[in-house]
Amino acid sequence: MTEEEYAEFAERLSAYNMSQAEFIRQAITGAAIRPIITVSPVNDELLAAVGKLTAEYGGSAAT
Repeated sequence: MTEEEYAEFAERLSAYNMSQAEFIRQAITGAAIRPIITVSPVNDELLAAVGKLTAEYGGSAAT
């Protein structure tokens, strides 16, 4: 593997958040290489916005 090929390989591993061992394990078992994607439905910006709106409107629903 050339330095350029290794750099590309390492970049893919980083993007997939995957170790070299896991990448090779999936490749030799015939599995499709799939990145591990973690999704969080809540982030700090959303929590801050909800907190601000709650403080501004008192947390009660308008009727």
